[in-house]
Amino acid sequence: MPPSCASSPPFFSWTAWAAAAHRPDTKHSYTNNFPFDPLAGNHPTSGALLWSAISLIFLLGGIAIVLLAFGKFSYLGWHGDDRPPPPKLPAITPIAITPAQSATLKFMVIAGLLFLAQVLIGGGIAHYRAEPESFYGFDLSTLWPSNLLRIWHLQLAIFWVATAYVGGALFVASTLGGNDPPHQRPLIDKLYLGAGRGGRRQPARSVDWHQ
Repeated sequence: MPPSCASSPPFFSWTAWAAAAHRPDTKHSYTNNFPFDPLAGNHPTSGALLWSAISLIFLLGGIAIVLLAFGKFSYLGWHGDDRPPPPKLPAITPIAITPAQSATLKFMVIAGLLFLAQVLIGGGIAHYRAEPESFYGFDLSTLWPSNLLRIWHLQLAIFWVATAYVGGALFVASTLGGNDPPHQRPLIDKLYLGAGRGGRRQPARSVDWHQ
């Protein structure tokens, strides 16, 4: 019989017992060792992994079959043969990229790299919540403490948005003006180099992130 607790509802007692007590003649609990908790001896079983993979395959395969059927046979679903033809999209005419617009590409590359760095740091922050003492075998706190990662996660969001905004504004300016203003490309290159030098000239401060 499951343990009873007078101070808590029976629901919690039953679920705790079902998640921890082993089934007869087996090494896993009544919930197939769910939830995962190594301290309680709950590790994923081979059956749980197998049927989870099979259910995912059937789910994706079923969605693919339904979408294929609806796309191939017009009499299925909400549309029929009497539906009006889709409107024709206007032809896309290529436009010439000006030298100043091509110079803004470096801003977009930097914005993409900053965004990638923010995503990776966000993954590290999420890992802190799931397994703070280990990061795939490494102690992440000794390399990048949690508060340092949170600071850079927020700052990188500001950096890549601002960089993309500057590059996009310079790109659109030539389109709206019909042509490049005089000396536009050299000025864009100087702005790019000046922004990089300004970032490197920021004084470094010694901060104890473990406090």
